[in-house]
Amino acid sequence: MIKWLTLLGIVLLFYACNETEKSVAETIKANDTLQTIVKDSTLEEFNITYQLLFLNDSIRKNLKNKYSKEELSLISALNRIDVAKIYKVDSIVVPDTFFTDLLRYSPFPDSFPQVKEIKKIILVSYPIQAFAFYFNGKLQRWGPVNMGKKSTPTPTGLLHTNWKSKRQISTENPEWILP
Repeated sequence: MIKWLTLLGIVLLFYACNETEKSVAETIKANDTLQTIVKDSTLEEFNITYQLLFLNDSIRKNLKNKYSKEELSLISALNRIDVAKIYKVDSIVVPDTFFTDLLRYSPFPDSFPQVKEIKKIILVSYPIQAFAFYFNGKLQRWGPVNMGKKSTPTPTGLLHTNWKSKRQISTENPEWILP
């Protein structure tokens, strides 16, 4: 159910775009998106499985012996914690395969052909609390986000970030100067 809601959110995201982007949204609606989103052919196919590791004192002591510094860094990134705090949590998720490229662990597809006409786009998923940055339909970066708390959630919908300003005065309150 959550996957379909996420998919629906992506379709609605494109629906509200300009004319060029509307044709992309129509393509997404016309196709079964789950089947048309493909892995990048430049990367070999791989399956990563994860193990939930409950930490006790003896396991915590052996983490440095069992995993290299780079592997511990990757494990901490996947668990959204600092490397120094990895010894203080009660459990961690550990992949069975270690790659130097964090993109291989992305929950998002490597390639998104439906958005290749859009130069830059960022997708944010509420269920997995993560973002994906695509450049011409190819995944460039992904990472964790915090979408607010239940009492004050982050607004959903299509948002544009078409400009930057070194100094902006708020339209809500002119005393708010936003550098």
